[in-house]
Amino acid sequence: MGLNRPGNQHPVNVVALLLLAYGLGLLLLGLSEVAQAWVLSAGVALVVATIAALILPRLWVTGPRSWGWILMGVMLALALVYGHLRLPQVGPQDISRLLVVESGDRPSLPITVTGTILDSPSLTRSQRVRFLLRPQSAQALVAQGAPPGDRLTVSGSLYVTVPLLKGTGLHPGQRLTLWGNLYQPQSPRNPGSFDFQAYLRRQGTFAGLKAWRVQGIAPASPGLTWGWHLRQRIIQAQAQALGSPAAPLLSAMALGRKAVDLPFDIQDAFARVGLAHTIAASGFHVSLVLGVILALARSQSPQVRFGLGLTALLLFLGLTGAQPSVLRAVIMGAAALGGMAWDQQVKSLGLLLVTAFVLLLVQPLWIFDLGFQLSFSATFGLLTTAAPLADRLDRWPPTLASAVAVPLAATLWTLPLQLFHFGVFSPYSIPMNVVTLPLVFVLSLGGIVSAIVAALWSWGGMMLAHLAHYPAQLLLALVAGCNQLPGSALAVGQVALGQVVLLYGLMVVIWLWRWVRLGWWVMVSVWVAIALLPGWYQQQTLARLTFLQGNPIPTAIVQFQGQTGLINSGGEAGATYSLVPFLRQEGVNRLQWVLSTDRSLDTYQGWSQVLDQLPVQRFVDGVPPLGTEPGDGGAAGQPVDPQPADRQQVDRQQIDRQQIDRQPADRQQIENLWLQSALKERLAQVQGHYDLLPAQAQTLNPLTLQRLWPTSFVADSTANSTPGQLWHWTWGQHHWLAFFSLSEPEQENLLPVLRALDLPPTAWLWWTGEPLLPEVITGFPWQGAIATVKEPPLATLEQFQQQGIPVYGGDRQTAVYWDPRHGIQPALDPIEAEI
Repeated sequence: MGLNRPGNQHPVNVVALLLLAYGLGLLLLGLSEVAQAWVLSAGVALVVATIAALILPRLWVTGPRSWGWILMGVMLALALVYGHLRLPQVGPQDISRLLVVESGDRPSLPITVTGTILDSPSLTRSQRVRFLLRPQSAQALVAQGAPPGDRLTVSGSLYVTVPLLKGTGLHPGQRLTLWGNLYQPQSPRNPGSFDFQAYLRRQGTFAGLKAWRVQGIAPASPGLTWGWHLRQRIIQAQAQALGSPAAPLLSAMALGRKAVDLPFDIQDAFARVGLAHTIAASGFHVSLVLGVILALARSQSPQVRFGLGLTALLLFLGLTGAQPSVLRAVIMGAAALGGMAWDQQVKSLGLLLVTAFVLLLVQPLWIFDLGFQLSFSATFGLLTTAAPLADRLDRWPPTLASAVAVPLAATLWTLPLQLFHFGVFSPYSIPMNVVTLPLVFVLSLGGIVSAIVAALWSWGGMMLAHLAHYPAQLLLALVAGCNQLPGSALAVGQVALGQVVLLYGLMVVIWLWRWVRLGWWVMVSVWVAIALLPGWYQQQTLARLTFLQGNPIPTAIVQFQGQTGLINSGGEAGATYSLVPFLRQEGVNRLQWVLSTDRSLDTYQGWSQVLDQLPVQRFVDGVPPLGTEPGDGGAAGQPVDPQPADRQQVDRQQIDRQQIDRQPADRQQIENLWLQSALKERLAQVQGHYDLLPAQAQTLNPLTLQRLWPTSFVADSTANSTPGQLWHWTWGQHHWLAFFSLSEPEQENLLPVLRALDLPPTAWLWWTGEPLLPEVITGFPWQGAIATVKEPPLATLEQFQQQGIPVYGGDRQTAVYWDPRHGIQPALDPIEAEI
């Protein structure tokens, strides 16, 4: 599909340009919808196209003619209008409207809802079962003794999660009644976090339900759930043969990971080494299915083989689900079959463009689906780049050259998208794809053959699956070993949209103009510079504090001239969904230091999540040593002897659990030592250094910090809560005070300590949202305050406002940045973070 030339206007070229304009218009829809400017964008597209039609044909004589530019502008404008009209809207009876009518300002509403399951239930990372429900009726639950609410007819779609035991056995088409809390999905509070609200909105879902009770399950129609039942038959046969995790891995490599509950640690491990495509239903699986069918029917006529192949493709589509990547592969596979049956040549690039246009005509919002983007970009790379790369490797054996060229071409054309969405690149991706190619081929083909047999004969499919035991174990071992190598997942930072456009533009130039390839090393250098230099420069010049929101433990990231420090992990959920994605987006591959102000099981699990992803050079344990405050009585009236800082690791098997039950102070002491020992063991695995925070001020570049209170941890069996903490640190001329869970009596006792600091006018406050004493707010020269963990009470916010002190954050707000030059500012744009 070359460019148009004067006097030789080829219609195929015009069609290709129009299809590209349609896709570009849908991409622009995502930008224009944020500012509600899609009408203006459509008008601008027409104006720009008119100007291009007047000027560009004279300057670019080999490009499209004037009418071609006009048609592209019209197509782009039509795509904007059509995409906007297809955006899901909240209907008049949508169940999400109950949140406005019934709940008022409450974040959730207890309800009972009856509806039908729309898709295949699957597990979440928190081990709950999730599915989409088409609700038919709902009723708000009221307090005991109050009259019941009306049973309302509702519509729309509802994202539901239920406990694991109550969700086992559910399948599409079942009608059931649920009791739970109705809530509105939130947009991300922290940079780099997944936009769950936008994800659901693209599916026409505007509310979620966290259910605690399931009742009244009615059976589904067998004709509507044949795909689910057949898929379960295959999965169960393979599970009986192999067990976990080999069985779900084999099922995922045959049917795709969305068809089976593949453990998330396996999914993450494959993604980190660049093998995520092997467990996702894609063109590779479609090629295997067609290869098996055509081999079995090689003696039949071309028309019969076409019919058998098409039937197999439709069955595969029914088993895996109508995912964009699978639909793309099925359509292109069917077209290839038709070409073979009727001896017609199929132009692959043209077919790829037409397939994309058809899918986006059916569902325009698939343009924003990551699976759609990766599938088409990888296929485009294979069609345009794999052969030239193999030609350059002509000195290699043909099989090896092809084995390297195929994953390299796919990686090159998907890498800008990976950096844009995740900011992470796997340096071992190409070698791992080459090394594991025989295993992937054997397991995928074996899984598909086993699935075909299991669909007809369960015992036979189970016997065939047994043969995949050793290849599956070997593949899992290779993936696990690669993940242990240094730099297995290299964070380079999230690239901007402009960088993605430049990267793909440069790749298209290299593809279209052969003379550019002569200086390929220069082009590669330019490509790498565009991708990496802006992020590297920002890291080396950045001086910033980031305060994350939505975590149960206060969390802050310190970035200073290429070094990164961390205050708290945020707990297991906070580390998984907020902290680690933020660090990836920032291109952080190592933490120079971390400070922990909490020693609980949730905190330890959070640090485990962090250490799984990033090495830590120095771990500073800021939890006060176990003991009593001067003048206070501990357990049994005597101070508990604090453990020395150089205590050796505790052998957890030697701990006498009977003694834990005797004294609360002893139990708390041993639990603290257990977690401390576990942290040391975990750090030793990544060669990190463990320190206990000394009593005097400690320098953690660029901070000089000190825990002012408590100097030791009170182990009191009568205490209702853990005492709060007061921290003080300086960044140059700026002073920070951190109040972590300080009660009002504790604040009153600490007022003399605060006054003794003699804070300058450049003082800032970070606290966890508890009520603050008026003396704390009015008695010190705060330049600003940041609240995390909890939403501050209204009285506290009003007192800050009366003093003219800006307050940022809170449980319902987004993360905030602070830097010495500009002070505090929101980390996310208000429009972007709007709920």
